[in-house]
Amino acid sequence: MADLNLTDEQIQELMSLGAIPGKEQILQQQMRNASLLRNSPMPQGRDSGRVYTHANPLEALGNVAEKALGAYQMRNINSQQQALIGQQTSGRKRYFDILRQQLANQQQQIPAVTSAPNFDDAMGH
Repeated sequence: MADLNLTDEQIQELMSLGAIPGKEQILQQQMRNASLLRNSPMPQGRDSGRVYTHANPLEALGNVAEKALGAYQMRNINSQQQALIGQQTSGRKRYFDILRQQLANQQQQIPAVTSAPNFDDAMGH
């Protein structure tokens, strides 16, 4: 494999792309947790024998707060996921640009052939 002559900054940039899948997994887990909060059921009343007791209004308020927190977390996580997609796209473009530049450099180093060699001269005829 050809030496790419990368700067330390370019190497770090390309290496950081490898950490993105791990970050995505963490965000997926956080998204599941936020979804559980957002989709938690409303508190129910309780039956105790022949007596029905309505849910405490504070339980309902706490549930509304959980739903709001879950929705907030989901928006935040979506923003982080979009940022990671942007980093991946930028990193892949950068990597492609480096490879394209290396290919252009290699093509410049190949001497141009101005005429085909004569096979008979090479064989001593």
